[in-house]
Amino acid sequence: MQNDTKIRFAVLDLLHIAGGTSSSSSNCLRLLIALLLVFTFPAFLLGQVDLGTIADGITDPTGSVIPSVVVMATQVATGASKKSVSNNLGFYSLQQLPVGACIVNFRKAYESRGDTMSSFRGRDGS
Repeated sequence: MQNDTKIRFAVLDLLHIAGGTSSSSSNCLRLLIALLLVFTFPAFLLGQVDLGTIADGITDPTGSVIPSVVVMATQVATGASKKSVSNNLGFYSLQQLPVGACIVNFRKAYESRGDTMSSFRGRDGS
């Protein structure tokens, strides 16, 4: 938010310097350009994030969805972890994960057998 304010003041300073004694249509054009810059430039800054999301569905070998699976992603470098639980449709989402290698574990306790799914590691070891 602080960067947005700095950008707005910088644009207004430029308009003030360039202002002078020009006609009202020219001032209107300058104001329009300033408004476009102020309100569109910050949108480009939002795309510069260093966080990611892992989202998917969990199914068994027959294709049936598996609800209530605990999904935990642990970042290798820091040990920080995020947890999610799959919904009734088997979908889960781990949001705002730092960029880098992570280990993703899936756990589900089966009521009838008491078995637990073991952890899963991605193809690249992350």
